Formats: sequence, C-alpha cells, structure tokens
Amino acid sequence: MNNSGSPDDADQAKRPPFLLIALLIAFGLALIVGFNILRVLYGVIAPPLPPLPDRVTQISHESEAYGADIWSYTAVDDPCAVATFYEAQGGTCEYTPLQCSEPGSAPFSELAQSTVARCHGNVAFSIFNMQWWALVLRNNDTPNTPTTINLEREVFWIGTGPRAATPAPSGSG
Repeated sequence: MNNSGSPDDADQAKRPPFLLIALLIAFGLALIVGFNILRVLYGVIAPPLPPLPDRVTQISHESEAYGADIWSYTAVDDPCAVATFYEAQGGTCEYTPLQCSEPGSAPFSELAQSTVARCHGNVAFSIFNMQWWALVLRNNDTPNTPTTINLEREVFWIGTGPRAATPAPSGSG
C-alpha cells in the first residue's frame, strides 16, 4: 500500500512501465544495427592488407582502383620460407619445380630473377571479400635481399568474387 491507500497503486509501482521496456528494447536494437553499420563503414574505409612477412622493404605501389592494389617488396628471407609463410596464412602455393626441393640450396639460374612460387588466398571481412595473389621471385643478383614479392589485392565490394578459377598475378616475371 502507498500513501493514498489504494491497492491498485501498489500493483502499478511493482510493474515496470511499458514505455521503459520499449525504450530498452529499442536501445538494444539500435546498438546491434549501429555496430553492424560501423563494422561495414570500417571495412570500406580501411580494407585489410594482404599478409606480408616480416623484414620486407616496399619497392613500389600502384593502385588501379580503390581496393585493387599492386605492391612490390624485397625480403631478406629465403624465397622458399616466404612461400611457406603464405601457406601458413591460409594461402595456396604452386611451386616451380626444383626451386624448393632441397632446404638451403638454390638451383643455379642464369636469369636475374626466377619464379619460386605463385600463392593466392582470400580473406572475408565485414560483409566483403578480399583476394590476394603473391608472386615469389628469387633474386640472384642481390645476396642481401634474395627475395622479391609481387603482391596484388582485390577487394570485392559486391559479392565474393571468382571462386573456381584464380587468375595468376599480372606482375609475373
């Protein structure tokens, strides 16, 4: 009972008001929708970069369109170790025969650069999908940086992009 003495007033004081429950539900829905919108906006503003091993130096960068980029790097690691890195990142690599057959030995090649592996993979983020391609090359001319990596990325803003056939990177050598 309250000050007026009416039992109906006591029942209403125990029940939360309908408006308060509706506001809590609306606030919860706004949080869920707002979080999803922020996640999509963050994905558009800052799409992820393809995987990149440590100790690399960027040589060049070209942007064909927003989310479609081509980089070139040199690395101090062995090219076979770089290809193994890309496989560890969820990529699939196709190796050139005899390039990584014996650990620590590089086959003799008269070319300044020779292809060691072609790797590719994809990353799903927010509601988008990104595919990347890496061409791992052996530098025979520079012993301090024995590896060149030509790395491409394409973000598919609508849909998931091609799944069956993965094209080879355009910067092949």
